[in-house]
Amino acid sequence: MKKVVTVLGSVMIGSILLASCGTKDSGANAEVNLDEYKPYGKYEEPIKFTIGRAQRDLSYMAEGDTIKDNPASRFLKEQTNIEADVAWESADFNQKLSLSISTGDIPDVMVVNEKQYKELRDNGLLADLSEVYEKAASDNVKERINSYGEDILTHVSQDGKLYSIPTPYYYYEQTLTWLRKDWLEELGEDLPETTQDLHDLAAKFVEKDMAKNGKTVGFTLGDWVAGSFGSEFDAAPIFNQHGSYPRQWIEKDGEVVYGSIQPETKEMLGLMKEWYDEGILDKQFAVRSAEEREGVITDSAGIHFAPWWSSQFAMAETIKNNPSADWVAMAGPKEDGTFQTFTGTPVVRYVVVSKDYEHPEAVMRAINNVTDFNFSLTDEAVEYRAEAFEGDTYFPWYYAPIDYKLENAHANKNDYEALVKAKETGNGDDLPTHMKGSWELIKQYKPGEQNDIKVWSENSVFMEGLKAATDEASVYNDMAFYGTTKTMDTKWVNLQKMENETFLRIIMGEEPLDNFDKFVESWTSTGGDEITKEVQEEVANK
Repeated sequence: MKKVVTVLGSVMIGSILLASCGTKDSGANAEVNLDEYKPYGKYEEPIKFTIGRAQRDLSYMAEGDTIKDNPASRFLKEQTNIEADVAWESADFNQKLSLSISTGDIPDVMVVNEKQYKELRDNGLLADLSEVYEKAASDNVKERINSYGEDILTHVSQDGKLYSIPTPYYYYEQTLTWLRKDWLEELGEDLPETTQDLHDLAAKFVEKDMAKNGKTVGFTLGDWVAGSFGSEFDAAPIFNQHGSYPRQWIEKDGEVVYGSIQPETKEMLGLMKEWYDEGILDKQFAVRSAEEREGVITDSAGIHFAPWWSSQFAMAETIKNNPSADWVAMAGPKEDGTFQTFTGTPVVRYVVVSKDYEHPEAVMRAINNVTDFNFSLTDEAVEYRAEAFEGDTYFPWYYAPIDYKLENAHANKNDYEALVKAKETGNGDDLPTHMKGSWELIKQYKPGEQNDIKVWSENSVFMEGLKAATDEASVYNDMAFYGTTKTMDTKWVNLQKMENETFLRIIMGEEPLDNFDKFVESWTSTGGDEITKEVQEEVANK
């Protein structure tokens, strides 16, 4: 569940390539048969499409199975007579995709990021999937897509044409505040309510040296400080409560602006400076490696800013080292009784089909099949998985013929509520298939006692983390813009470097807080103003 958000590189598409870009032998028939525009069914003759894939960890693959030949691909073949041929599989997907385009060797199907999707679309390389989706998408797929709201397909449409089947970012993935529950109990403290309460509690942790190692801190952060959606070591839970949304494009006073250069962010940097001086914020946070940050959580910190799934990592190491330790999550701090947070990019990945591929409906049928298989949504999928796998065998979704995962928008909340019901009744028979393995561990958890680390971790993730993530006091603020613009290609790296350095220097006292105003001027004059205008134009043209 641990996520690594990767900023993918640019895909260069020259107009000189447009004439040569086309599908290779797909094994498809020459003429489109509209009768095949349906969600299910088996083609009389084999249908093939080629796909370009990112290289994945294959350690869970059964002996003898491959990406091309495994239970998911065999289920697709058996149910539909469709096969996916891997055109290429690369550890550097961006570079390989660029090379494929430059040689004209374009796979029939790809799963790409937003920038790649836009460049492929704008250069006329993608099939219009409007009719394909309308007629051939299954009810299961449409129900999940619709769970994100009526406008999710607008993110993959232009001029009334649908150019991708999206993977939306499902809900309740925001950064939360975790605290050492055992330290709270030892001090006789309740969960803090406001930012000031959080400060006072952290100060007490430091004053009392609750870690008993002379190195107690309130918390540590990543060197970006705040604003990376759904990330560990990110102070968004504090910044957002005070109207600051660094690294995000927000709507303010009727126009789209960059959150990092707003007065509210200056105020929060000043607050972080104060907490840094007091020793609440780890003095070494700016120079720590990822491994070192996790070490701080394991043995010295009383607070950790992280999403619901994070307690299976560094926080679990705390329990390994000290079985009497414990962590608790909260949707907080709150300033007005609500926990202000923000939503991630609406679409994470884009399934696209070459305009030259003769059977786009077969790709849609494959997506239906893959979704049914991964989530056991049909009797056929349940039966096939039961025969293919022993017990709770883990089979990653990305082993499927199309590495596509379509969750219901409310999957996290649904899972939590199902587990709560199972705990209340002591019966997990009605749990969805993918939760039964977790239930076997969760039902062993004994509050107030020393639990096996796997038992503690599973209970913490789902019963503590998801409880906080789905807290009804949370207010989700949509950002105004999530993508990239033309000028970002050449100037964004330097602007971010300037931003990162300024934030760190202010917090660490190497620059006065008022230097923030000079940063805003430099940011604006060295490309920020130009980028802001581009963003505003994109938002206006939606």
